[in-house]
Amino acid sequence: MFVLINVFSETMGISNLIPAAECDLQLNESTKGLLSSMPFFGMMLSSYVWGYLGDTKGRRFVIMWTLLFSTLSTAFTVFVKNFWVFLFMRFLTGIFAGGYSGVMYAYVGEFNITKYRTAVISWIGVAVGLSTILMPLIALLILPYKWHFIIYKGYEFRPWRLILFIYSVPGIIGGLWIYHLPESPKFLLSINRNQEALDIVKWIYRMNNGANEEFDILKLKPETQGNGNCLKGIGSILTSLKNQTIPLLKPPYLVYFVACCFIQFACFCGCGGLALFLPDILNKLKKLKNETPLNYYVCDAVHYNSNHLETTKNTTVINEFCDDNVNPSIYTDILILGGTYFVGFLVLAIIIRPNTRRYIIGMLLKILFYIHNDI
Repeated sequence: MFVLINVFSETMGISNLIPAAECDLQLNESTKGLLSSMPFFGMMLSSYVWGYLGDTKGRRFVIMWTLLFSTLSTAFTVFVKNFWVFLFMRFLTGIFAGGYSGVMYAYVGEFNITKYRTAVISWIGVAVGLSTILMPLIALLILPYKWHFIIYKGYEFRPWRLILFIYSVPGIIGGLWIYHLPESPKFLLSINRNQEALDIVKWIYRMNNGANEEFDILKLKPETQGNGNCLKGIGSILTSLKNQTIPLLKPPYLVYFVACCFIQFACFCGCGGLALFLPDILNKLKKLKNETPLNYYVCDAVHYNSNHLETTKNTTVINEFCDDNVNPSIYTDILILGGTYFVGFLVLAIIIRPNTRRYIIGMLLKILFYIHNDI
């Protein structure tokens, strides 16, 4: 669960900090959009490669290393003052987040039998809902403070930078936890390490039933799909990648593959698209309310600029006045929204079963469609 909390906080968490980072990073509307989207761009480019490495080098291997480099990338980002370097580091964070975000589900699922796999994966998905509560809560507790101190010329360490690092802490905890857990037994079977897989299955049995229980199975059925650890040279790696990719683009898998892509796209557009800009929009609405008694709309807030940014062809100049104050009440609103996400994930984990997945997905997509039509 800590790893999945880290996925969400590393990708969506920056949206909570953009209003407070506006002056430090000299942000305008375009650069805010770039900054919000860059982790997802990195994930999009890297996730397929990480999935392939998870299938050939190991689930645990990929999760451990991508968590490590994701945390290091965020730690370095905290001390960056230049926007373009900051943007590049968020891109790197997204590349590494693409590793543990997808492989984690396979890793957890392979420790459970088919009967319980769907429910278990749904329960760890509750961590995503929990993260939508934790992120604004942390911002609400820390951002109102006005302390700052200079570390080097032109750089001030302020509360939003501390929050950025705190958002990576679940990944540190999750990485330390997984370090003490074994590799997926299913993966070990696929690369002919049958005895190691059997030892891990015995360990799982003892954990579930007590240390004194006897495990009667002496041998596991091999599940060889090619030994990814024996690949030598870029040519053999590319050949292996091609051989694992082509089946996805042919029947019967093509239909399911395309359907899953569309569902994922719809879910992230519907639930995540506006959420990336919601804290900034809410903060602007609060400022508009304080400045004018007139009626105003969300579109007014989108185009509202309290910092009086002047953009020329090649540069963005910030005038002497720069307002990066954040109204703490916006995080109360986001907390309420996060609570609905959490309840939704919780209900889904309770009701979902292997034979009800398709109906639940269809029902949720219909609800999402009607909501967007009403909006």
